[in-house]
Amino acid sequence: MTSTGSSTLIAAIEATWTTIQQHHPDVPHVIVTLGAGTRRDGLKLGHFATNRWTTGHDRIHELFIGGEGLTKPWLVQRAGDELRDVVSTHRTVL
Repeated sequence: MTSTGSSTLIAAIEATWTTIQQHHPDVPHVIVTLGAGTRRDGLKLGHFATNRWTTGHDRIHELFIGGEGLTKPWLVQRAGDELRDVVSTHRTVL
């Protein structure tokens, strides 16, 4: 089976997230989802949803990336800001 563009992109995001976790152990595990960010009320570049998924008896967070946001040059900076918020949120959820 050959890799498609979306699976390659998600694998890269997951690898990046894992690297971040290695340097910042407080960063929670997530399931990465990728989709269209276009909505009737505007553009959604992404979100972090606490305990969105169930795996067995465990709950896991969702990291949604809106595909349209990937073309924005400020996305990396914004991701850093969001990551700080994710860590803060994760600490309060536990």
